[in-house]
Amino acid sequence: MSRPTLGVIANPVSARDIRRVVAHAGNLQITERVNIIVRLLQAARAAGVERALLMPDRGGIRALLERHLKRGDMAIPAIEFLDMEPTSTVDDTFAATRLLQRAGVAVIVVLGGDGTHRAVVRELVQGEETTTLPIAGLSTGTNNAFPEMREPTITGLAVGLFAMGRIAEADALVPNKLIEVRISAGSGAAARRDIAIVDAVVTHDRVVGARALWKTQSLDAAYIAFAEPEAIGLSAIGGLLQPVGRRDSGGLAVQLASDAARTDSAGPGVSGGCGELAAHGRGRAPGGGRRSGHRRARRRTRARVRASPARDDDAARERLPHARRLALHGGGRTRRPAANSLPRLSHPLTTRRHVMAGNPFPQSKEQLLQAYRTMRTIREFEERLHVDFGRGDIPGFVHLYAGEEAAGTGIMMHLGDGDRIASTHRGHGHCIAKGVDVRAMMKEIYGKKGGACEGKGGSMHIADLGKGMMGANGILGAGAPLACGAALAAKFRGKGEVAISFVGDGASNQGTFLESLNLAAVWNLPAIFVVENNGYAESTSRDYAVAVDSYVDRAAGFGLPGVTVDGTDFFAVHEAAGAIIDRARKNGGPALLECKMVRFYGHFEGDAQTYRGPGEVDQIRAERDCLKKFAAAVTSAGVIGTAELQKIDHEVLGLIESAVTEAKAAPLPTAADLTTDVYVSY
Repeated sequence: MSRPTLGVIANPVSARDIRRVVAHAGNLQITERVNIIVRLLQAARAAGVERALLMPDRGGIRALLERHLKRGDMAIPAIEFLDMEPTSTVDDTFAATRLLQRAGVAVIVVLGGDGTHRAVVRELVQGEETTTLPIAGLSTGTNNAFPEMREPTITGLAVGLFAMGRIAEADALVPNKLIEVRISAGSGAAARRDIAIVDAVVTHDRVVGARALWKTQSLDAAYIAFAEPEAIGLSAIGGLLQPVGRRDSGGLAVQLASDAARTDSAGPGVSGGCGELAAHGRGRAPGGGRRSGHRRARRRTRARVRASPARDDDAARERLPHARRLALHGGGRTRRPAANSLPRLSHPLTTRRHVMAGNPFPQSKEQLLQAYRTMRTIREFEERLHVDFGRGDIPGFVHLYAGEEAAGTGIMMHLGDGDRIASTHRGHGHCIAKGVDVRAMMKEIYGKKGGACEGKGGSMHIADLGKGMMGANGILGAGAPLACGAALAAKFRGKGEVAISFVGDGASNQGTFLESLNLAAVWNLPAIFVVENNGYAESTSRDYAVAVDSYVDRAAGFGLPGVTVDGTDFFAVHEAAGAIIDRARKNGGPALLECKMVRFYGHFEGDAQTYRGPGEVDQIRAERDCLKKFAAAVTSAGVIGTAELQKIDHEVLGLIESAVTEAKAAPLPTAADLTTDVYVSY
């Protein structure tokens, strides 16, 4: 008979989304999460568990846990890490859940918030190997599914006793309540299924980063598994009007009042839930089941509700004021609820179909076109420099921003000329996104008169103070203290301006950068520190040179909130940057934004890139090209046509060709120019 094994999932990327900044929510840092795991394992060992399988990560939780194990004085189960390559994304949670299923663990303990628990449940219910494997949740942040902070020792004893067969299944396992969402893309495309463990919302905005709860003007409907006044988010709001307990069957459906901007006519729609990226199509959100009790291992069960066609009375019912709406039951006689109450849904829920028309993105069509034009301009500018530098036409060194366009563009769209930025040696993209003239930039890189700095700065020292571009910088991390100075000046001016410092993952280890984080926090400066994490500090992998899994954890040590986003997703960057910048403008203080991204070329032009794996560059160009991802999103939504994007491509190529022609024809600086522009007058 094999020994019972305990599975543990603790994804360090949990709780690094934009909600933490906007909602001022906290979360447990890596050190405390490791302490929780240690106490959990000690208790499980006391109950008789001798083996535990843990999810690995990139140097955060695993590294600290291994330091604890080196002491050799802890009575814990034998620990093995799952054989998987971490990606520092939610995919790690999915992969770890699958491996734990195949390993035959008795129970999975999950450390995280609603999103992490949802990812585990989603894999168990809808993954390759659906099972009824029990899970026990330990909250490490603002967690609505499990709002109480569970003591890890008690949890460890509970799951240990269950794994050893000392607690009967009927006493240990209680079915849990789920909401299933089915999204149809229309035009014969296959429907996509998803689940939520707390709530699902229908919105006419494309939501990135779980911001639906504070973009209430965009919500059309909400489906809530439980509604309690002491809960969080929509659950708390619904609980004030019509409580539905965690153990009660059924849930609550809230149809928000419609306005002129919303429609029930056929067209593209947006449906999303539980903080995930909303999908285009018609959303159906049935649900049901029961909710588990406190401090018990849980067996997840899915409410299997078959979708039924939308009926004519659905649209009429949705438009009724809350106090007049009839209760929606799966069958039987309907009854009118008491005044000022919301409809209580019994199990199973009536299937509802939601459709919408118009632009599902937070940006207008004009803004989307401008974003694409900026990213395409950066890309073509860098691609042309790659060619011309290889020909020997350009003097000095060149560091290309190709592949990273979404980050610079998504951030700079929130800035004006009065907002200052301090760039890096890889600063061409920042300059273009900030509005520096492309022709002046090209002349500067060619070392010609008429350049942004009259040909004296070159690629690594382009500046345009009129646009708020304080300069690219060849010294790693040197822009951070400059941004602090600009932020201090902005604070005294009182005009709501901000300053942004850009650094790479290599410069993040510089003392100047870390001191700047502390200074900005102490003085509560309107400063944002952007870490453009492309995975390499020149040729050194960040996994080798950075002890923490995320720069957000490093910022927490200085009292700064932080957010990690996919730097190749324009919409994710734009949303997170907008929230952080708006917070800084309102005297909310500094924050850190980590953009995980890729660069298509080497550290500098001429870099042989022997440190990269076979096919790595081809793979990232195929799978992580921010321009391709943006184009696919806007064209599939029907907001922008392919021909419109191609027209921009053609115009940008003409602009770059014209800039190169002018740069080559421009004169070189003379000896007399050496003594000009030595001092700057403000």
